[in-house]
Amino acid sequence: MQTNSNLLVLPRLWSFLSHSSSSVRKATLRTLQTLTEDDGDRSEDKRERWGEGGGIVLQEALRHVFQCALIEHITAIQDVAERVWENLVVQSDLELLLHAACPHVSTWLCLAMQPEHVPFNPNLLITVTSGVTKGAKNNQTVAYCDGQSDTGSNGGGGNVSATAKTLSELKMYIGGIETVALNVRKANVVQARCRASRMLGLLSHYVVQPAPGVIYPSDVPSPAICYAKVLLAHLNSRSALQRTVVGLTMSHWATVAPLKPPVVPDILSDRLLACLNECMYYDEIAASFTRLLHESRDYVATLKHYKLPVPVDVDSSGVMTLDQIAALAGKTIPTLCTAGANAGGAGNISSCSIPKLKPKLIESLEERRRALDIGAATTASQQQSLHVMSMAALAGAATMLHCLPQPPQPLNPLVKPLMEAIKREENEELQKLAAKHLSHLVDLCVDRKPSPNAKISTNLCTFLCSDVEFTPRIYSAGDSDTFDGILTLNNRQKHAERIAYNRGAGSGLGGGRGPGRPPTTEIPLEELLACEEPEAKAARTRRRGATLALTAIGCLFKSCKKIP
Repeated sequence: MQTNSNLLVLPRLWSFLSHSSSSVRKATLRTLQTLTEDDGDRSEDKRERWGEGGGIVLQEALRHVFQCALIEHITAIQDVAERVWENLVVQSDLELLLHAACPHVSTWLCLAMQPEHVPFNPNLLITVTSGVTKGAKNNQTVAYCDGQSDTGSNGGGGNVSATAKTLSELKMYIGGIETVALNVRKANVVQARCRASRMLGLLSHYVVQPAPGVIYPSDVPSPAICYAKVLLAHLNSRSALQRTVVGLTMSHWATVAPLKPPVVPDILSDRLLACLNECMYYDEIAASFTRLLHESRDYVATLKHYKLPVPVDVDSSGVMTLDQIAALAGKTIPTLCTAGANAGGAGNISSCSIPKLKPKLIESLEERRRALDIGAATTASQQQSLHVMSMAALAGAATMLHCLPQPPQPLNPLVKPLMEAIKREENEELQKLAAKHLSHLVDLCVDRKPSPNAKISTNLCTFLCSDVEFTPRIYSAGDSDTFDGILTLNNRQKHAERIAYNRGAGSGLGGGRGPGRPPTTEIPLEELLACEEPEAKAARTRRRGATLALTAIGCLFKSCKKIP
């Protein structure tokens, strides 16, 4: 590669990174990968490779590639973007890299924490400006497509939207542009966050290094302290997404130089361990939780108005927890009426003060109660998934950075979040990371006294065998009939039930047989499988997590002598 080639060639490629054809975007990133990779010329200085003013071009390259990794919805293109990022970070001069990356590190962290349903702020993104004609607008006009493949007729132009939009008009979300199908974007969100965290983890290894030729006085904070303060701002927040991204970034930071893990400042390691002992309601459920509180207060006021007993004790402030709201909505109106009548008969409340409610009023109150119950269950489920995700990321960061409590202090704050992710995390990529971090924790605890490894291995084996569809139960001959215990028969019956259930769930009872036609089966499978299916799903999640964890432990240890 000739000197200053990056300075001259790379800016010409920026406009192609937002091309409507996925093949063009992928080819552009491959070109960037070739131009930025190590060509084996040891005589060439890394700084000369970029030339004078190359820091601006390097900064633009980093911003474009990171933005591409967040917004691109095709995995193959994301993989190339990550390799280009690695070349830009590793193969660049350190001083040049620090000048280019440090002003945007906090912005990149915030972009990786973007909620999936909120578009990016255009002011935080880099757009390509082009002045083809004098007086023309400085926005590049492009058309985006939602195609899923890298190939297509007419260079992928057949899937392009009919109306071209400028970059300022298009909404960009994490996981895809606005023209990408919603289900594709949603499936790509976690992958984009994990990829961005890997990229920032790699960059973290370099931004904490002292700038070449700079002497830091004792009263000036070191680069490591400055970077720790950037991360602390997110660890001090009540956002699960912020804590998750910071945790994943720190865990990947520790893997850049595995033989020499980074020495993090005490303010960061202490805060990391403190986060593992916190329990809070996250900002992500603030809107739904506030709505639930208002509905609960109205519901309580309505119960008091009709002189019905309130199932929970509510203080004067009216603030309730999710558990209290669930308990409030758990008692049906007929039950409350019966309880109120019994209380009146016992003399606690005058029986004449409990009026007989009309059926329509009871039905109306029951609908409100059911809506409150569903809202409480949904919010509680969201809170639990956020808690499992964020705590596992933080525990993984503490493990990979070797920020363990000193013995004989228990390791429960680290072990429990990782085991919860193995048990409950529905996203496979996050579960893989939790399994990897758990294997490293087991490795660190081989010689620790007391060691949690025996209990961890026992629980993993229990999780592995908890899926009865994969691990059959053993019955004694006297406890079952002739056909019990035939695994193939049981699996085929359950598979047939699922097929019938999915057909029925797709379009009501008819399940795709057309309006007015009878259902494919007379058995109400929605009711039959309503209780069984969530439990089967949870069992499959536990088995998958245990499989990933045991596989990661085996790959890390490689020797059966050390495995617990």
